[in-house]
Amino acid sequence: VAFIISLPQLVGALGGAPGALELTDVLTNLGINGAAVVGCGLLIKEDLKVSVMRG
Repeated sequence: VAFIISLPQLVGALGGAPGALELTDVLTNLGINGAAVVGCGLLIKEDLKVSVMRG
């Protein structure tokens, strides 16, 4: 969810919207959130693999 919320923040930062976060802050947030999405995806993948192996 946080990754999706960061996308409009990126648009605002790139467009120079008043009150928008700095571009570096938005890119940092996107990087952290993207890494969390990948990490959670890997954990879910491994969990599903173990579940299938157990039957």
